[in-house]
Amino acid sequence: MKPITIAISLLLAVLGFAAGWFLKPAPKPEPLSPTLVDLAALPDELREKYRDPKHLELVAKQDEMMKAFAAEKATLEPAVWPQSITPPDYVSFYKPAETSRWPTAKLTGDSDALAAAKSGWTVMSLWASWCAPCIEELPDFETLNKRYVGKGITFLAVNVDTQNKDTLESARAIYAKRGVKELPLILAESEAEKVSMLHVFGMSKEKFAYPAIMVFGPDGNPVGRTEGLPVKLGSTESAWKSPEMIAFFDSLAAQK
Repeated sequence: MKPITIAISLLLAVLGFAAGWFLKPAPKPEPLSPTLVDLAALPDELREKYRDPKHLELVAKQDEMMKAFAAEKATLEPAVWPQSITPPDYVSFYKPAETSRWPTAKLTGDSDALAAAKSGWTVMSLWASWCAPCIEELPDFETLNKRYVGKGITFLAVNVDTQNKDTLESARAIYAKRGVKELPLILAESEAEKVSMLHVFGMSKEKFAYPAIMVFGPDGNPVGRTEGLPVKLGSTESAWKSPEMIAFFDSLAAQK
């Protein structure tokens, strides 16, 4: 074979290898965790907190608490609902702690809304400004409260900040930035109020997970509890407003 022919053959071989390298199918990306939160939807100050190593340490600690609660859930009995009521299969409600009772702490803000809710079903969430999923679900709670408050179900979000940074004013500012105008604003201000609210949910300042959700039946009887932002895999819509969740709330509203 002539030298020029050999050179051309080598060149074609190199080009073929390069084409194969650059044109080969890209590896499939790893699926994102369903618990990730879109920080772009959060207030500026909360996004800035994620640049703070101390805040990231807190988030990591919270994640460990959530894992501990997940392990604990495996040993807990599921919540018992009235006949014909079935919650969505992507939310694991379990029996509240034996010490769980309707809140008795004297709270700050729209505390009258808490007292008025006791006569019907109540879906209550504990939240804080450093909890991204908590902030994300606030508009959903307002939407659901508007839909069901006249049908016997009240949705309430109670700020219980274990870091002692949130105030009524700062919580009101978060409501404003999230476009929340009509959801009652309630805050546990004193240390005693915070401890009392955590005990309602079977938690303590040393062991808690947010957002914490409790469903109370009429007369303030705790029925089911769960932690974390509900996530419906394979769906981009809010899990709080999915057809399954709406059917669940409709069935609660039908209970007299």
